[in-house]
Amino acid sequence: MSQRWGALTLVVSATLLLMIAATAIVTQPGALSGSSSPTETGQLQQDANKAAAPLLHQQLKRSPKRATDMHSGLNDGIARAPNTQPQDQDQDQDQPGAHDASKLTTRDDLAPACDNPGNAGLEKFCSDFLTSYNIQATQLRRSLALAQFAYETNITDANLADMQVIEANVTAFDQQVVTGLRIMLTFGQLPDYSPASVNAALCPVTARQVNKLLLSDVSSNATRRAEISSLVTQMQQIYATTTVCLGDQTPPCTNNLEPELASILADPLATPAAKLEAWLGWHNNVGVAVSPLFAQFVQASNAAAVENGFANTGEFWQSGYDMPAADFVTMIDNLWTDVQPLYNQLHCHVRRRLSAHYGSDVVPPEGPIPAHLLGDMWAQAWSNVASFVLPYPDVDAPDVTAALLGQGKTALELHELSESFYSSLGFQPLPASFWSLSMLERPQDRDVVCHASAWDLEEGDLRIKMCTVVNEEDLYVVHHEQGHLFYDQSYAAQPPLFREAANDGFHEAVGDTIRLSVSSPRHLEFLQLATFEGLPEAELAQVQLNALMGVALDKLAFLPFGYMLDKWRWQVFSGSVAPEQYNDLWWQLRFELQGVAPPNVPRPSNILDPGAKFHVAANVPYVRYFLAFVLQFQFHDALCRLAGYSGPLSNCDIYNSAEAGHALREMLALGSSKSWPEALEVLTGTQQISVEPMIAFFQPLLDWLETENDGQVCTWGELPTPATTDVPQASSATPEASSATPEVSSATPEVSSATPEVSSATPEVSSATPEVSSATPEVSSATPDVSSATPTSTAAATSTKPAVVPPKPIRYGEDLTGLWVMIAFGASMLAFGIGRLSYYRVKAFLQAERYNRYDDEQAILDDDL
Repeated sequence: MSQRWGALTLVVSATLLLMIAATAIVTQPGALSGSSSPTETGQLQQDANKAAAPLLHQQLKRSPKRATDMHSGLNDGIARAPNTQPQDQDQDQDQPGAHDASKLTTRDDLAPACDNPGNAGLEKFCSDFLTSYNIQATQLRRSLALAQFAYETNITDANLADMQVIEANVTAFDQQVVTGLRIMLTFGQLPDYSPASVNAALCPVTARQVNKLLLSDVSSNATRRAEISSLVTQMQQIYATTTVCLGDQTPPCTNNLEPELASILADPLATPAAKLEAWLGWHNNVGVAVSPLFAQFVQASNAAAVENGFANTGEFWQSGYDMPAADFVTMIDNLWTDVQPLYNQLHCHVRRRLSAHYGSDVVPPEGPIPAHLLGDMWAQAWSNVASFVLPYPDVDAPDVTAALLGQGKTALELHELSESFYSSLGFQPLPASFWSLSMLERPQDRDVVCHASAWDLEEGDLRIKMCTVVNEEDLYVVHHEQGHLFYDQSYAAQPPLFREAANDGFHEAVGDTIRLSVSSPRHLEFLQLATFEGLPEAELAQVQLNALMGVALDKLAFLPFGYMLDKWRWQVFSGSVAPEQYNDLWWQLRFELQGVAPPNVPRPSNILDPGAKFHVAANVPYVRYFLAFVLQFQFHDALCRLAGYSGPLSNCDIYNSAEAGHALREMLALGSSKSWPEALEVLTGTQQISVEPMIAFFQPLLDWLETENDGQVCTWGELPTPATTDVPQASSATPEASSATPEVSSATPEVSSATPEVSSATPEVSSATPEVSSATPEVSSATPDVSSATPTSTAAATSTKPAVVPPKPIRYGEDLTGLWVMIAFGASMLAFGIGRLSYYRVKAFLQAERYNRYDDEQAILDDDL
């Protein structure tokens, strides 16, 4: 019945508005421009009254009084539309902070109208449009997140098909929202869809939400959306289900990435040959299977980005940071330049110690370090080689894992321990549903995505998906993942479009900031996981320097990897490198920035090693982790000062500090309602990201490294010529790419991707955790759906980057006749009606008998968890 009403609303609205527009053919320019004569104003009121009919229909069903108020307000807004100069786009608006959380109850409180919008009529129209959008988008996001969570905790064809049905409709809804909004802005006389034009016409809070909706790479082409959906889903499924045969095993084999292969790489006692076999088994199998799919994905993704006014997908990703894309890239480059000398000192020391342990024939003393010998599948975190590189290896280090096991801790208790830390800072406890609906351990009866992730499923439903193991690493990962959830909790009162981090680096930094306190000697002793009391002063200094090295192997070692992964993707998306050169570029950047190289053994020529990284296979942007690893030290420094701590930053513990907790919650409560520099200033007092707190944190270690490395060659020569040849692919149980994604019912022709367009529908998984390390940034499946197009030729792919400007709408009264005005405005409401149909499709699907488990939370627990 609801779907029939949606269809009726669509037909009636479109027909009515076409008739309305037809009566306005002779209307002069300025319909919503903010300048009109009395006669024109009267006509505008009549047109606007009728144009608002579909929105009024929706509002009347919810609240007749609210709909009446909205209608009269629209009249008033147009009648008094001022003839003013565009306001300063940087003009600030009062915005409630964390301490005003009790007031954050209605949209009117959160988004007060400003006194002088540049275009009062358009301001009112957009404000009411956002009201309707927020209600529908929240419901859709929850439906989608429930389906995604069910699939990732039980990988079956049925769950995949269910998820894709909802994703297809959500994607269609999002695309129609953007299309309708653009037409509305065109009708409102905006010269283009750029943030500057939107800011000049609307109140700051309204403009910020509209700009977020307009920042889209969703294709209007259903075939493109279906293609990108299939490609991303296939790559994700290859990554999630690949198993590797080791030694003389024959398929089917059961060696997963986690825990089997990761454990071999992490084991300091494993031989180089064993590590090589595990490394090759994973990279060769996943890299070969993903390679052709990724090349197609690049073309498809770029086509969608170009359709939305961007040069390529890389530029789209760079544009989401409250600054021009080029300025963002410059900022990232400068941050890396500032911290690179510290990294080079660490690399020099680690290489020398590994060369002494394995031999100069295995680790050249003046060359790059072989990637399979750094204790991690991607050589992104080096904690597992600590026993070889600690400044004082003979000094007993605290064995946190042994202490946890000795206390009899369980996986559940690690999560309870983490919650208690956040509670000590004043955060509200996690909801009861967290403990009943999360997946905290790996189930033995089904395939799951083990990559740790945190999920905000709307309506206060917060969960974690993680194959928790009781060890030191996962103790820190749990604190990281819960950091996402307490961020979600903090901004829950914001409008849906502001329920996200100030930037994605902030979301990743919160939990890691807490981890810096948790891993401090002071807090470990508080938890009775280490004992330092009674140690001689000299020995205590050695223990603390060893601990600082442990943090550096996790945090500092990650920086070049976090920096280069998206540098590589940006170059790939730019078309400056052909697909057959993708892997060569990957290793060239890793050599130049990280000083690592692939094993020099024969390998398949059609391999894509970055495809063996989750965030590449799942299309998750990664530079957020680089930002997070810098920001966490800046946050930590500010919180320690607020807690009244004085002393080495590496021993600061903010546990139980009300002052630090209040300041942190105040920043987090803003969500993305303010720009990230403004949010940063709330906590730190500055709007600039800086590496200075990080350098101060590691200063004692840097002093020691510079002394140790004196006289050493701390460069790494030239990248060895790869021994890539056409060799048989290693045995594995990697699924065939073509069969990885079952066909979706013909009832849903617009197959959407596993990465939905509604960004907050995705877990905070956040989209991207450097996998498995204690520094592990969290994964986010929240990547925008990027559509596809017919792949272009290599020549086209390597052509000069085109100059791109924001799409310029045609101005009413200049380039359009009244007939075209009728079509344009009618189309905007037609698009809105189609979006409503997509919304009702999802509701109908949720009510179907085969999908009842998404309406019954206990059924999810019983059937899927």
